[in-house]
Amino acid sequence: MEIEDSVSRKQRVRQSEASLSTQLALSSASFPLVLPSESGLKSLLSKYPRLKDLYPATAMQHSLISFSDTEDYLGAYKVQAVLNLGDVDCAKLKRAFEVLVQAHDALRTVFEDGDNGALLQVVLAEMAIDWRQIALDAGSPEDIENNDDVIETLSEKERTSPFEHSQPLLKCLLIRQSENSHVLVLTYHHALLDGWSLTVLIGELSEIYTSLLRSKAPPQLRAVPFKRYVEWLQAQDYGAAQTFWKEYLNGFYAATQISFAKPNVDREYKQCVISQKLSENITGQLYYLAVSEGVTPNSIVQLAWAIVLSKFSRENEVLFGYAVSGRASAAEIDGILNLVGMCLNALPMRIQLSKQNTVREHLASIQQQLECAMDFEYLPFDDIQNLSEIPAGTRLFDSFVTTENLPLDKNAGESSLDVKGITTQGYNNFGLNLVVHPGEELKIDLVYNSMSYSSDHASTLLDGYCQVLSEFSDKIDTPISKIVALTASQIERIHEWNDHRLSLPGRLNIWDRFSELVANQSSAGALVHNGLRWSYGELWQRSLCLRNAWLAAGIKPGEYVALALPKSPEFVATVLSLYALDCAYVPLGFGFPKDRCEYIVSDAGIQWIITDESHIDALSGLGASVLDINCVDLAHEQQALELPVKSAEIPAYIIYTSGTTGKPKGVVITHQNIANFCAWIAQEGWLEEGAKVTQFAPLTFDASVGEIFSCLWSGAELHLLDDAFIKDPIAVSHYLKDNKITFAAFPPDYLNEMLPECVDKNSIIITAGSAPSRRLIDTWKTACRYINAYGPTETTVLSSYWRVPENAQTDRIYIGTPVSNTELYVVDQFGQLCADEVVGEIWIGGAGVARAYVNLEELNAEKFTENYFSGRGRMYKTGDLGKRYADGNIEIIGRDDHQVKIRGYRIELGEIEAVYTTHPKVDAAKVVAIEGSTQEKQLALYLAINKEFSSPYFDRNNAAKTEPRQALIREFRDFGRNRLPEYMLPAHYLFLKDLPKTENGKVDLENLPKANDDSVLKETYVSARNDIEQKLVKLWAEVLGLNAERLGVHDNFFEAGGDSLRVMALVKKISVNTGIEITPAKIFRYPSIDLLCRYLESSNESAASRSEAIQRGKTRMEKLKRKKTRDE
Repeated sequence: MEIEDSVSRKQRVRQSEASLSTQLALSSASFPLVLPSESGLKSLLSKYPRLKDLYPATAMQHSLISFSDTEDYLGAYKVQAVLNLGDVDCAKLKRAFEVLVQAHDALRTVFEDGDNGALLQVVLAEMAIDWRQIALDAGSPEDIENNDDVIETLSEKERTSPFEHSQPLLKCLLIRQSENSHVLVLTYHHALLDGWSLTVLIGELSEIYTSLLRSKAPPQLRAVPFKRYVEWLQAQDYGAAQTFWKEYLNGFYAATQISFAKPNVDREYKQCVISQKLSENITGQLYYLAVSEGVTPNSIVQLAWAIVLSKFSRENEVLFGYAVSGRASAAEIDGILNLVGMCLNALPMRIQLSKQNTVREHLASIQQQLECAMDFEYLPFDDIQNLSEIPAGTRLFDSFVTTENLPLDKNAGESSLDVKGITTQGYNNFGLNLVVHPGEELKIDLVYNSMSYSSDHASTLLDGYCQVLSEFSDKIDTPISKIVALTASQIERIHEWNDHRLSLPGRLNIWDRFSELVANQSSAGALVHNGLRWSYGELWQRSLCLRNAWLAAGIKPGEYVALALPKSPEFVATVLSLYALDCAYVPLGFGFPKDRCEYIVSDAGIQWIITDESHIDALSGLGASVLDINCVDLAHEQQALELPVKSAEIPAYIIYTSGTTGKPKGVVITHQNIANFCAWIAQEGWLEEGAKVTQFAPLTFDASVGEIFSCLWSGAELHLLDDAFIKDPIAVSHYLKDNKITFAAFPPDYLNEMLPECVDKNSIIITAGSAPSRRLIDTWKTACRYINAYGPTETTVLSSYWRVPENAQTDRIYIGTPVSNTELYVVDQFGQLCADEVVGEIWIGGAGVARAYVNLEELNAEKFTENYFSGRGRMYKTGDLGKRYADGNIEIIGRDDHQVKIRGYRIELGEIEAVYTTHPKVDAAKVVAIEGSTQEKQLALYLAINKEFSSPYFDRNNAAKTEPRQALIREFRDFGRNRLPEYMLPAHYLFLKDLPKTENGKVDLENLPKANDDSVLKETYVSARNDIEQKLVKLWAEVLGLNAERLGVHDNFFEAGGDSLRVMALVKKISVNTGIEITPAKIFRYPSIDLLCRYLESSNESAASRSEAIQRGKTRMEKLKRKKTRDE
């Protein structure tokens, strides 16, 4: 102790004398990197008498200080290291830390604004350390048992207590748990130190402490002044670096977006952390992989993250940030590895993933990128971002990867400081920050913003990342497309959701099933049409008659026969007659153009068309024989031949759907396909004895097949509704009531016009074909047993369904879960299963999958594939995009071919439509990408306004009125802004009473009105209107370097030249000049003066309301107290 005190006293005396003589000799020339003015230097020396050196802060330090000064999160840009120690001599440990601080300039540095506003580093000759000690073992046994909780509380308090950047930025807390257990908590501003420096410091601390414990003088440390690094930075070729990074980022326009990231429009931040460890075996294999492939572990870490980002964003090209120590490129600085300070920089990593390329090939590519970037890693990140084509005010990336590449050296056998473990906790404002800690077991922390990601989302991401790393260990030559990001338990859960197996009856041919049913209920009602009723027996007899007539006319078993008939019992009988003949039918619509009919007849190889007398002329000349159903020879009626049991594998019908090439596609559906659908309906118990079903859909739609044959399969009664009659939804509503209909299906837009009071509460109403609005669901979920269903023609009528609960509160509109013997998968762009809530393409497998398209072999190979997920049957790739939730329900997002890219962002138009259909005034929404006046794509939103709200907005001709239009546009823009990212907000808003429809019920894009200048929000120049707006305009102009007279209150800060650093400057100026305290997030959220002032006004009103409420509460309490006193 005497030796230590003697050394300490002598050092302090020498330092004091040296400091005084140095200060007398200081001048502006003493600091060539800054060259402060004489007055500025005098001011600094007055504030810091012990000033030793002065040089500029690096760009990274400037950013960190600026952000932490304005961030509303108290832990902003602080790092905390917690060292678990054994038995220590507390006094000697403190002395060791004092020696350490005296050795390194960075630990004696504070920050000050210079003459020209530049941030300066002020190095002091000496600095007292902020050191505190707490003993926990002096408390009660109960307190000692809760030591971990106490330590966490104390640590959090250290993290959240503010730093003043002109004061010491490092503090130490030594906690004694017991005689043999101590915890040292080091908390410091990130602008002082990076992770590499921390490792150097801990090693040196251990060395100094060991010397002191052995009563030796502290070792001479090889401390490299941080000033050397600043000098090196100033000497670099920034022009070459800018050229490199501009080319590197060329063509990249938008940050990679994770599917389930919540819109965080206020840029709020709440940090959470989860961790996982890889097994020692897998970790060893990854280390071996790095060595054998000649790549750094960092390459492996980054490739795995790129794959996860790609799968979770549905992008083949991804971009994220990664940390570099800054020391590799500065290797020419002698002793750079021992330099203590903030050399860290953030760089972008851009990775293009190719399905065919292997893990090995991608690793080599990343390693090459890392090596190329190393020569230019000194360029500040803010400069790199500004070189990109990312829109101003948005981030280049929102996920960041850090590899802790210098773990604590534990072979220090000479050390007397028993460091049992180190944990670090830092802060940045990225949504996702992946931190990888090397060791015998690779430890991975995922630091995430809980305002953007739920704990379940974060766990899914981390599970996926660890799974990908595990796959790497033995799949080096595997194509990227085969790498899986789901755990075995996640995959098993998807299989459980898809396990809806139902045993089908022996006879699956529709004719056989119908004949079987007739034998049991011949007199029961089968069909009702315009007051005419047919029994099952009558329908069977008529079908046999027609069957024999077709046979006599020359139709051969197995042929495809076109039907052009109106809705009637004759149509149903004709279909059954063809089934009795083993033929399949192909419907032709009366409204089909002749060239479409010609194409269908030719493509399907049709030899026969059955129609009625009124359509014979129109259908002649198509290359097929035309039969008039009204001229059937009734003599065949008595020739009821014995028919053999028929196959379920033969085609039942071919429906031609619209094709993307302009030509319709013929979808071949078998009897077994129909049987599975009908058996599912029967299993649900929806068509029990006495059930009555409507036949609403056009006969050219496969929905008509579901209506007809689910009814005839179960023995229910089918009511055929004429096309003319269904034009009146009110009349149809009363028909349901008068005829006690128990089961009906309608398009959502049609149901929206019907009367829910006409429907029995126990009846089944199904919508399908398009998404219902939130308003429609809320109306019908209590009126009946309402079901929203989904299914492409290629998978037989319906593939999934959602029974909407009466108490359903979700804004999501599900398509539900699979029907019987059907599997629904959400698949990524590589053909692998997606995690929960990740957008992917919907693939459907099971008994409903069609046989094929007619004569389209290439398309068949593209759209139909073997089911390699379950190993059962085939799958159809729908092209529809959706996401599955944790309860197994699936939500449709839109179509893969309806996605657009605007300013680099991939936008699913259906996702925007889904948001706006939740608005109470909206019945339907359609978003279209149009070309704007600058040749850049813009979004136009078409809204069908509910009739309850429409009268103020439309004139007698259903045109939107001009005067209230702007108010309505503003209402819907603000509605969207609170629910969607800025880049997904429409530029144009058009209001209609109804959206125009095509024959098949889809929105008729050709007949939508054109967007024009009247459909955009008019934000004309408006000058400042009050004192606060005038002040803000002046401050904006100062920060942006613009003429204040040219700035209006509607101008966008970022479009006027603002960026993240200017946001920091603006926030500080607003605070100093107006006293208004706001965070940078609010500038991003409200980027115009008008929006910002409106926010401030509402915030003040809210605060005033809270204050008034508190005061009312106090007044109420006083009254109660006085009353109690009187009563007593």
